[in-house]
Amino acid sequence: MKRRIVNFIGGAIMAVAVAFSLIQLRIPVVRAQEGCPAGSQVACGCDYYYNEYDPSTDTTTCHYSCETCDVGGGAPFYIEREYTVPGGPF
Repeated sequence: MKRRIVNFIGGAIMAVAVAFSLIQLRIPVVRAQEGCPAGSQVACGCDYYYNEYDPSTDTTTCHYSCETCDVGGGAPFYIEREYTVPGGPF
């Protein structure tokens, strides 16, 4: 009986661990390229797109694809934003 209880508790712990892992896998992670800020820091509704390094100025221009947030009840529209950071290439 004692062994059965221990096996049940062990199985329950394993089930919780597997369920937590599956939940973590379903959470989206938006990650910018190293050196470029995350899209949420650039503007509302932005995602990192790509970057370009300019060796003459030693800067990297980060490009973002943005969907404006609903501010005035109008339909959302898409825009590309740029953000320049020193250094690179990333």
